[in-house]
Amino acid sequence: MEHDKSIATRIVELIQADGMHVGAHLPAQMLADRLRVSRTPVNEALALLQDKGVLARERNRGFFLAQPVDVPLPTWRRSWA
Repeated sequence: MEHDKSIATRIVELIQADGMHVGAHLPAQMLADRLRVSRTPVNEALALLQDKGVLARERNRGFFLAQPVDVPLPTWRRSWA
């Protein structure tokens, strides 16, 4: 679970760095490539972010940004505790 939080944190950092807007698609393979990890931990982190309401999952389409991620990252980390 701790590793998933780390990957989730890195995904949030990518979302912020890329200036993604609500509705942006977050393909697992693209994230895995950018983070240099396999898709398994990325998918687990995406599921965690979905549980926290950051992402929405659409059947057969993947994960999409459900809310703006414009607050400081430490705020997100505290919400995962």
